[in-house]
Amino acid sequence: MQNWCLEDKKEEQLLNHYLTLLKNRSFNEYDIYAFLILVRSYIKGKWLKEISNLIAHRVREKGEIYNIIENIILNSDSRGEFEVVPHTKRIVGYKGMRKGVLQGELKQLIMCYGITLDKKTLDEIVLCIFSILNNSIYKIENIGTGIIRLISLGYGKELWLGTEIWYGNKPKGTIAFSKLDNNKIKKNYLFGWIREPIEILREQGELEIFCGGVKIS
Repeated sequence: MQNWCLEDKKEEQLLNHYLTLLKNRSFNEYDIYAFLILVRSYIKGKWLKEISNLIAHRVREKGEIYNIIENIILNSDSRGEFEVVPHTKRIVGYKGMRKGVLQGELKQLIMCYGITLDKKTLDEIVLCIFSILNNSIYKIENIGTGIIRLISLGYGKELWLGTEIWYGNKPKGTIAFSKLDNNKIKKNYLFGWIREPIEILREQGELEIFCGGVKIS
């Protein structure tokens, strides 16, 4: 295994534990939460670093996503409506995370230790990350707030990670930030915004989605 200049033997022990879970596909979202907090100081990928910091500090007042939200709000008109690029639907100041970028950064991170994860495993990790990020907050000083939201488009379609933008104390809309294909949430269950915390837990070897202790996938 490549050394990341680990601080001590205990940190190495913890890291090896989580790497084994990833390699064996036996992790759940609580393992991903702990793993990303453990390794976040070693992460090089821009988006994975940003997301790991948000996971560690659920209310943030700086960072890449903070800058995006601030730009969107500052480029809003006097009514707080988002400014769009002429003849398009693209919002001025908005730069989302392309589909697959997070999986790519995760893959590179784990490969530092000689472990190659397949697409299914990487998508499972991203699903866990989406769940963990739900309802986390970016506070834009003296301007507004961005609340991270999960958005379900229906079974078998897409699961979106969005940002609900508040201008002052008024909601101004939700902007899609990233997405994950093959949404497993049952048809007509939690369609649209997912305000309640969900859990990504493993059952009979497969990751399933739970809400209030009830399996919904």
